Amino acid sequence: MYRGKAEYWSIRQVKKAVSIPVIVNGDLDSAEAAKCALKYTKADGVMIGRGANGAPWFPGQVASYLNHGVQPKSPELSIQREIILEHLQEIYSFYGSFQGVRIARKHIKWYTQNFPDSNFFRSKVNKMEQPDAQWRAVDAFYLNLNNSIGQQYLDR
Repeated sequence: MYRGKAEYWSIRQVKKAVSIPVIVNGDLDSAEAAKCALKYTKADGVMIGRGANGAPWFPGQVASYLNHGVQPKSPELSIQREIILEHLQEIYSFYGSFQGVRIARKHIKWYTQNFPDSNFFRSKVNKMEQPDAQWRAVDAFYLNLNNSIGQQYLDR
């Protein structure tokens, strides 16, 4: 499951052989990686997959880099907090409480995985069964990050 590295040689060969648009994807986890993949394959565009997990602003950053040579910074934590909290509300609304809480767990992992104490935080959040408790925990996690990296996010 997602082992090894993306193999772009085949995409390059397909692009040479067909007249329809060809899109490259795989291992595009930075704007520079997308630029290199486009240059090597001569593809018509890129498709961002797992690289956007936990960073829905990433495709926009890649587009800015490819079009203007400038990659905007990631949004400030306060903006990231707003994005994830809205995303969680949409998940709960669409899937309902029971399934929504479970589906939200993977998104919470992606959003928080690079922050201090995120493993401990997720071990607590993954046991939560109610959307409001999960939402409040994520809200507190981001508020605490914004106020002081390294603070405890939940009572131990």
